[in-house]
This record gives sequence, structure tokens and C-alpha cells, in this order.
Amino acid sequence: QGRILLDGEDIVGLDVTQRAREGVSFAFQQPVRFKGLTVRSLLELAAGEKLPSKRRLAADLRVSVSTVETAYQMLVAEGYIAARAKSGFTVCRIEKLDAPVRPAPAAPPEPPAKRWAYDFGTGSVDTALFPFKTWARIQRETVTAHPELLNHGSRQGDASLRAAIAKYLHAYRGVVCAPEQIVVGAGMAGLVASVHAAELGANVLVLEQNYRVGGSANTAGGSISGAGYRIQQEAGIEDSAEAFYNDFVTMGGGEQNMNTEIAKVHAERSGEAIDWLQDYVGVEFSDQVDSGGYLTMNTYRVTYTAGGASSGGGSYFVSALMEKLQGFIDAGQAQLCLDTLVTDLMFDDNGDVVGVKVDDVEIPAPSTIIATGGYGYCERWLKEYNFTNITSNDPVTAIGSGYDFARSAGAAFDNMDYCSCYGGSVPVSGFQASLRCNINYNGAIWVNTAGERVFNEPAATSMDKRTVWRTADQNIIYIVLAENMLSDDSALFTGMMSNSAPFTNEEKIAELLDEGYMFKADTIEELGEMIGAEKLAETVAKYNEDVAAGEDTVFGRTDNLLAFEEGPFYAVYTVPYLMMTAGGPRINGDAQLVREDGTVVGGAYLAGEIIGSANIAGHNTIGGIGHGMCATWGRISAESAVKNAGK
Repeated sequence: QGRILLDGEDIVGLDVTQRAREGVSFAFQQPVRFKGLTVRSLLELAAGEKLPSKRRLAADLRVSVSTVETAYQMLVAEGYIAARAKSGFTVCRIEKLDAPVRPAPAAPPEPPAKRWAYDFGTGSVDTALFPFKTWARIQRETVTAHPELLNHGSRQGDASLRAAIAKYLHAYRGVVCAPEQIVVGAGMAGLVASVHAAELGANVLVLEQNYRVGGSANTAGGSISGAGYRIQQEAGIEDSAEAFYNDFVTMGGGEQNMNTEIAKVHAERSGEAIDWLQDYVGVEFSDQVDSGGYLTMNTYRVTYTAGGASSGGGSYFVSALMEKLQGFIDAGQAQLCLDTLVTDLMFDDNGDVVGVKVDDVEIPAPSTIIATGGYGYCERWLKEYNFTNITSNDPVTAIGSGYDFARSAGAAFDNMDYCSCYGGSVPVSGFQASLRCNINYNGAIWVNTAGERVFNEPAATSMDKRTVWRTADQNIIYIVLAENMLSDDSALFTGMMSNSAPFTNEEKIAELLDEGYMFKADTIEELGEMIGAEKLAETVAKYNEDVAAGEDTVFGRTDNLLAFEEGPFYAVYTVPYLMMTAGGPRINGDAQLVREDGTVVGGAYLAGEIIGSANIAGHNTIGGIGHGMCATWGRISAESAVKNAGK
């Protein structure tokens, strides 16, 4: 590779990025300005210097924005950079330690040229004299008496070691491990609760199982909904808590489908939560207000961060909240522990929560906020309440631990039988959703396990689609189509992972036929036998008859009426996938956990997705409800927890 020294050379107009891609390396003897980033020898950046925006750097490096976001968040967590609201990321001041001066190590001695008759060195064992039988006996006795030695042990390290470290940190660094309030989870809800509790004067310990904060908000869109907030008012929209609640009732199927107490509280306090995010936290919002991307409400009450509705817009919440929390951490009022999985709650004799456990380590506190998200990546909970077959596109951290905690506390659960989902997942990766079939493919029909059509396919709304897959026998729907419907210009499948490799219809069909997720036959009768759908031939015959007559007499379909002509014919095996759960443990208007008998579990409070959107909005998905629950109930839980702690 060529090497160019730019000392004193005018490089204005030089495309450094393109030259680097061509294999040319650069050595900068003087600071050079390049797209907002100062590049110096040894890649040194000064404290306070601003880094490129995530989108600019992602475009420059030809990587995804989420990759840059992950890198920046890791640097934030390590204290190298800081997120500043409305100004991006800046370099932190780091004290430089002088490395001790040591003499150069001497060259290793040459190994002896001859084999010794007697080796008295301590670095080897005389295998001829080693007591193998005695060693095996002692090892067997030890493992039998202490079988835990066969396991890897705690992910956080042995409890005795962590206890010693905690004692050391308290003695020499002043770190206190008994805060007034514990927040389990540092997604958006946990961050809101932590920041607001610290704002109210509490000492806060935040425990997050992941390596970074933010949870699903890091990759979610930036929508949030509420009633009566300032952005909505400035847009000239009249709204009220009563109108918001009435939309919950109307669109959610009636008051019997919700917890009316918390639905009314949410409607009343959602607007002030958005104002708090904007005014106190410093979240940058757009001035857009609309009805959201799901079933439309009667009033425009969904707004967005400056990142908009697309993936990554939610990271604006995370960055601003983390900057605010970092201020409390720097002041010694808050502590954040990443890669720390809470394994259980601590209870007193009355069954009230008095702290949490991280493996064998007990952390007492008068108030505990559970903000662990949903159970969308816990196959055990999903199959207990919702599905026979399901895949998940939820974050892998949505393991349902908070639901386990609530169950151990004797909490009641509401709306657990209702779970929003999406159709068309081909489960090639098991539980992880990774491949989606285009369920509205030109001419295709949907049939159940019996081979019967289930809906007017092109006319199905998002609510219709989730109902079809959620209520189908074993949650299985086959997408049936003929060779004459396939086209290279229209993708039959799309990848659902950010790193999905491109593929053609021909490649993916061949792969799925080989793996048993797609079926191919020369006749419809043969295809029905392959998938065990005894009524498929009858269904397709009737459909072809209706297509010839120009009228779908079964479901009234008018779009893409294509007959199933000569084979081969195909059936794609699909199941639902989800990105958010809707049921949750019962709480009251103060975010307190409630038992089946109506009594309150003392010291335990909930915030965010774990509450369950259906308990607020009924059997429906309201635009912006996810982040709205995080903001509204994060603040309410913090206020109740701080009050309980005596602050």
C-alpha cells in the first residue's frame, strides 16, 4: 500500500474516504479537519471535541447506524465520550497515567541442549511417579460433594469475590451499595424512573442485564403519544384526557378489556410526561403531530423525536436520558451497573419487597421499580398464555424476568391471553424471527391447516392479519401460490435481521424446499397431501371458479384475482412473530404491584412495557403507546417509590 505524508500539503478537495477505500493509508503530521472530525497522529481527540453524528459516520464508513450507535454507547458506558442533548457526542476529559519505566526484558535463555537424567525443576511433573489413582479418587470425592464446581458459576463472578470487591470499593472509593431506590432495567422506562427519582432527591441504583442502556428504544422509531402536551397545543390541536380515554375504550373493545383505573391515569398524565422529556431531559422533538401508524385515533396526539418514526428515532430518548442520568452518577447520587442480571426479589415476612438479589448477593432497598420490559423473547411465557407456534423479533433481553418476579410476589395478571402479533414469519431460525414471507404476494391465498381460506387477503388490515395468525389452529397459516404468480421483480421473502444477506426468489425457494418450510407439487391434490390440508383442493377449485366468474363469493376479494393455473404449486409454512407483548401484572394508579385479592405488594412498582399496553388501551395498538408507557409510568413509579422511601 502507498503511504502519503500530508505534512504541510494542501489537501482541500481531497476525498480522504475514497482514497482510503482504494487502499491508501495516511499519516497526518498536523491536525486536519475532515467532515467535522479532527484527525491527528495516533488518532488523538481533545477533551470536549465533538464527534461526527451517528448517521454521518455510518454513511462515511458504509455501516449501519445501529453499529455506530452501539460503538458510541459502549464508549459512553466506559466514560470516554458523553452524549449531550441537541449537540451529539463529545470527548470526555480522561486523566492520563504515566506508564512505569521498566528495563527492557532480557532475551530468554537458550533451552538446554541435552536431556537431564534427573530434572529438579518445578515446572514439570514426573509422570512415572504421579499418583493418578489417588488424584482421580480425590477429584471424584470433591466433585460429588460440591457438584456446583462443574458449572461455570455466576456470570457476575463468585459471590465471595464480589462481596470482597464491594467491601473494598466502600472502603477505598466511597461506593455505597444500599441506595434508597433500586431500578431493575435501564431501558427507556428504567431511565425515566431513575432520572425522575434522582431529580426528586433519591439515591438510585440502576441494574441492567444488557451491556448498554436503552433496551428496544435504541432501534425503535421515535413516536410517543399523549394528550394536552405543548407540541400538540402549538400545532393547534385541541385535546383532553377524557377524549384520550374515550379513544382507548372505543378502539380497545370496551372497558372490560382494560384496567380502567390506570387507563384514566395514563390519559391524564401522558401529556406532562412528554413536556418533561422535552423541558427537563432535553429530548429533541420534531413539530410533527399525527394519528400514528396503527389504527387511527379521533385526534392527532402522536408526536416524534427529531429522529422521526423510522428505526433509530427512539435513540433520541435514550441519549438525552442517559446524559441526565450521567449527571447524577457524576454527583454520586446514582449508580449504573451494566451486565448485571437481577435474579430474584427479596421479601419480608409480610410478602413485601425489600430489595433484590443478583445471584447470591442481596441488595436491600425500601423501594424497587421493575422496568424489565415485556416477555416477547421468552418462549416459556408466550406458550403458556398466547401461542402454540411463535417467533420473536423482540430484543433478546425481553426474557420476562419481571413477570417471574411479579408471580413470585403473588401478583394478579391481566390481559395475558391477548398478545399483538404479525403474520408471515418462516421459522428458519427457530424462535428468533429472521425471515418473512410476503403474505400479500400477487395472487396468493391464505389457508389454515385444514386447507380453508381465512380472509380477504389484499383487504386485510394490520388488526385483521394479527387476528388471523393469532387465532389460527396451532398459529399456522400456509401461503399458497402457483408458478404463474411468481415474478423475479417481486420478492416473495425478505430478511428480518439487520445483517440479512440478499437473495433471489429462486435461491430462497430452493433453500426452503430443502429445509421443509416450503412445499412444491405438480397438483393441488398432491400439495394438500404434503401439508395435511384435506380441504385444499376443494378450496382452490372454488377459488378458481370465482376468479373465472370475476367475483370472490367467499370473502369478496376484488384485487389480484389470479387463477391457479398449471403447476407446480407451492405452500409456504408461516407462523406469527411479535415485537411487543400486551398483558402484564396488575398495578394501581400509583404504579404499585397488586395481588389477586386486591392488596398491594409493598415496595414494588412497575413501569414500561411490563404493565401491558392492553391494560391501558384495550385490545388494540395505539401509536406511540410503548414510549408513552415508559415516560408516563416511569415518572409515576419514581414518585411513588421516592415517597415510600421517605424522601
